[in-house]
Amino acid sequence: MIDHLISQHGEKHVAYIYGDYRDQRNQTIVNIIGSLLKQLLTIDISNVLDAVISVLEKEGKRLEKHHILQMVKFAVPQLNGPSFLCIDALDELEPRVRHELLKVLQSEFGPSRIFITGRPHIRSEVNSVFQAHQHDPIHITADLGDVRAYLTHEIELDMEVNPEDMNEQLKEDILKAIINQAKGM
Repeated sequence: MIDHLISQHGEKHVAYIYGDYRDQRNQTIVNIIGSLLKQLLTIDISNVLDAVISVLEKEGKRLEKHHILQMVKFAVPQLNGPSFLCIDALDELEPRVRHELLKVLQSEFGPSRIFITGRPHIRSEVNSVFQAHQHDPIHITADLGDVRAYLTHEIELDMEVNPEDMNEQLKEDILKAIINQAKGM
């Protein structure tokens, strides 16, 4: 999806993050919004950069949420054309950060188009924040045949390098265990 958006609209109009439950300590609202903003500011807008530098000089190295939101409010309206924000695995963010992120996306990123992926249990949270702006969600689940084909390919690549490490029974046990745990992901 991201590669397609970049090829169609250019890198300067696409920003994305990937949620990772193992990295919740670093996935703060300031870091996430800062990452999105940094990606959108790959273009040379000297007045935006001057404003960002000014905030950084005033505040030192420690940015707070209100600082990063000031930058977003200043920068987003000056971007040429539509911007696309892709948030993959939203459900893997800490619930408080997830809710803050949704509110900021809804209120501060203007006409940006937002693409969110996550497990079904967060649907009501997303819908409650984006009530007036929501479109019908697209439900995507992994085809178990595709999962099996991908895993088989990866195992066979590994077996070429380390043929003694696995037999057919172990290969089938691995495939069965992972496919049973996939649950549509």
